[in-house]
Amino acid sequence: FDLLTLLKNLTQENDFTTLVTLHHLDLAAMFADEIIVLKEGTVYAQGAPKDIFTEAMMEDVYRVKTKIYMDDKDMPHVIPLEAIN
Repeated sequence: FDLLTLLKNLTQENDFTTLVTLHHLDLAAMFADEIIVLKEGTVYAQGAPKDIFTEAMMEDVYRVKTKIYMDDKDMPHVIPLEAIN
C-alpha cells in the first residue's frame, strides 16, 4: 500500500505516466486514474474504474458473479460472490 501511494504521488508531482499491473481490483480502483482490462490478450475495456468496473464486465472477463459497491468517493469496491461455470 505504501509503495502504491509513493508511486501515485511521484507520478502526480512529476507529471509522469506510470504503467502498473495489478490483479487486486480494489487496489487498482484506488490508485489508478485509468484502467485497461484485457481479455484473452485484447483490450476489453479502458477508462476510469468507476466507469468500467461493472458486474457484467466481471462476469464476462473473470467468470465471477460480483456485487459492486460505490463508496462515498465514487470508488468501486468489488465483492466476489461465486464462480460461473
